[in-house]
Amino acid sequence: MLPTYRAIIENNQIRWLEEEPEQGHQRTPLKVLITVIEEAPQSADQAKSEKAAAILNRMAARNALAGITDPVAWQREIREDRSLPGREE
Repeated sequence: MLPTYRAIIENNQIRWLEEEPEQGHQRTPLKVLITVIEEAPQSADQAKSEKAAAILNRMAARNALAGITDPVAWQREIREDRSLPGREE
């Protein structure tokens, strides 16, 4: 595997961010491969997660679920749970 060095190219000059290759101190040209790292756009999933987190934070600030005394009963009521066929209690 080829060694990797972090750097920035500015005005056609390479500025090493961390350690630089040993050959970088020499006056002879140094052959390199450059990979441009683009900032990844925000994914749709990440945007949805951030939106959901914001909604949950607002709900928590308003104490929106304080009236639910029995969460299991509330969930059954919301989901309208019914007995499954062949599994009557």
